[in-house]
Amino acid sequence: FPGGAGPKGDSIDVSSNPTGTNKGIGVRGLAIDKANHRLFISETTDNELEVWDTTTMKIVQKWPVERPGPLACAPDGTVWMISRKEDGNRAKILHYDASGKKLPQELTDGDAFDPTGLWFEAKSARLLVADNGPDQAIKIYANPTKSADKPDTTFGLSLIHISEPTRPRL
Repeated sequence: FPGGAGPKGDSIDVSSNPTGTNKGIGVRGLAIDKANHRLFISETTDNELEVWDTTTMKIVQKWPVERPGPLACAPDGTVWMISRKEDGNRAKILHYDASGKKLPQELTDGDAFDPTGLWFEAKSARLLVADNGPDQAIKIYANPTKSADKPDTTFGLSLIHISEPTRPRL
């Protein structure tokens, strides 16, 4: 594609200046919407979510976001983004339509909520969230557009605490 990087001109280099500026590196998340030929990039240098057309590899839109982090696309063309825990601000997961309009859904799960990854499972319309909080679990939102602050179920360690190592007796 025109302007492509790499030896065959078929890639973009998001490690140097993803927004075309001379600012530092700030890519925190990538997600693709294959049906609509869109690549979403969360970019912390300018606190933006960028939308690239995958057929031309040109930026078609960008909008400001709070503490951009990992992303996941839903089959309806919307994008879910982790707004990272930072400077006393609690982490949350935000929902946007493809034009940048913030949708009303915000997923939070208390002060200890520290999401580090997202996956939207299209077949059952579930949002899976890797939480680096104390329970170290995958939190599953069965219907994230209607979910409240708590997940429908979890998978993983979930509240295992080891207080003191035990020693074998001889």
